[in-house]
Amino acid sequence: MKRVLSMALALVLALGVAAVGTVGASAAWTDTQHWFYSTEIFKVWEPIDIWMTNLLDLQPGESVDFGDREPPYSGDILYDYDLVAEHFASPSEAIIAFKASYAWVLTMVVEFYGVVAPDELWALCDATPPAAAWTEAEIAAYNIAFGLIWRPITDWVAAEGIGNVEEEDFLPGKSMVEFIEKWEAAAARRRKVDEGAAQNNFDNPAAALTEAKAIYAAFLSLIAEYIGLVAPAELWALCGATPPAAATYTLTYDTRGGTGGPAAQTGIEKGAAVTLSATVPTRAEHTFKGWAATSTSTATITSVTVSANTTVYAVWEKDTVGPAPDKILELLSFLPEGVANVMAAIVRYVFFGWLWGSWL
Repeated sequence: MKRVLSMALALVLALGVAAVGTVGASAAWTDTQHWFYSTEIFKVWEPIDIWMTNLLDLQPGESVDFGDREPPYSGDILYDYDLVAEHFASPSEAIIAFKASYAWVLTMVVEFYGVVAPDELWALCDATPPAAAWTEAEIAAYNIAFGLIWRPITDWVAAEGIGNVEEEDFLPGKSMVEFIEKWEAAAARRRKVDEGAAQNNFDNPAAALTEAKAIYAAFLSLIAEYIGLVAPAELWALCGATPPAAATYTLTYDTRGGTGGPAAQTGIEKGAAVTLSATVPTRAEHTFKGWAATSTSTATITSVTVSANTTVYAVWEKDTVGPAPDKILELLSFLPEGVANVMAAIVRYVFFGWLWGSWL
């Protein structure tokens, strides 16, 4: 092997003869090591040389020009048994270098001639063949299959207004910033499977399509995890995935000092409109007026739309007592006016908590 690699069988044989003639000349390797090296590299170059000679219809002495591309190891060293023993501590190390050089040759054939050697030749070099380029038919088929995934999911995302979500649209404890970071990471992955790009990033359409499904399943998972909106099952099926269970919430009734209030309502899906319970709590010296959306409001409501765990609060009105009974007033009227006033004030204060003279 030279910088301009010779494929001529005559040259290959000449190199072999020269190598045999130098066996034993190096003090670094034993004769046995030289013969081992010669035998092992022959197993590599001989079938590859035959394949390339037939492929390119090379004539004895004819060379293949790979331009200014350099092999990882010089053929002048690998084929010279004195030099190879000086450069490598053992035949095993030299064989690894020799295989790497022939793997480079096979790679150059792909690059310059567009032909991939059979797998068994790559295996001789302990190398893996590059994937063949997608055919036009494969590209067209992939674009169709990819469109069947991304179009309906994109339409659903747009219909739900996911692109316009605000901080308040996120589930409790879920960060909009974190959501955006993960979304952008998935979007970066998506660009590699896009039409016109997939064939440059994946060995075959099947691998690209598998990645595309995983990416769109990730989009749907982010929406469910952070916003609580679960896409229809058929969209998950397009990704080969199963939808998570829909997030549910609890509606709690705070009686604010009362008893006998309604039990909490559980298992409520996001966005559900819930009619409040008809169960009426009780509280001493108070009348129940209804339920309010906040603990400070007195405006009563009869239903609530649940988008997170929600609490409604009892609205109470303190009972008031009317004027002193007519019978007591009638009895007091027979007393002198001053005494009657004092007694009426005492009665009202003791029984009704009214202040002195408030009834006069």
